[in-house]
Amino acid sequence: MKAVWCLGLGLCAIANAQQDSADRSIVAPSTQPFRSTNFVARMLHPLEPTKYTPLTPKQRFHDYIYQTVGPYTIFRELVLSGFNQGMNSPHEWGQGASGFATRFASNMGGVVVHTTITYGLATAFHEDNRYFASHQSSKKRRVLHAALGPFEARHDDGHFGFSYSNVAGVVGTGFISRLWAPPSWQGAGNISRAIGYTFLGEAAFDIFREFLPDLLHHRQD
Repeated sequence: MKAVWCLGLGLCAIANAQQDSADRSIVAPSTQPFRSTNFVARMLHPLEPTKYTPLTPKQRFHDYIYQTVGPYTIFRELVLSGFNQGMNSPHEWGQGASGFATRFASNMGGVVVHTTITYGLATAFHEDNRYFASHQSSKKRRVLHAALGPFEARHDDGHFGFSYSNVAGVVGTGFISRLWAPPSWQGAGNISRAIGYTFLGEAAFDIFREFLPDLLHHRQD
């Protein structure tokens, strides 16, 4: 059980990571000797931190749909479902096509719960949960900024404050997902681990996003 949630650590944040790629650019390479490297850069480019623009209701709704059923989300949940299938976790769901479909449906159900709670409360509280780069020179400060990402949101006046919407989304999903979870995934211990690993996964992914532009631009210089 613990191993399953550990693998989901990095994967989980991808659906909850803010995937608005508007107004972002990659420095064009002067030469292209390695096509595979350029392909990877293009694939990772949408995951770079968002450059700030006012979040309109239309963009907020677009992000909600994309984070719920976008390609990164679906790909991640397929991979995680396959891993769970290989680990036979939870064992009550068995193997074969039926077991895989049940695991995938469960994972997608958790995504829907999380993004819907977050979207609703973010709209009500005027919170912007997109990830923005720190623009700090110190690596330690950049890591700290990114690690706090799951708990912070930008408000209409520009200041950063506690993200009630994302925290409620993570905690709410930890409890609501037990409604369809089998006995081996029930109990306070499993709920607390699910919540903890989700926050840890989101923080780890924000750290990755914080330093991703450095990696991409450096490899293209």
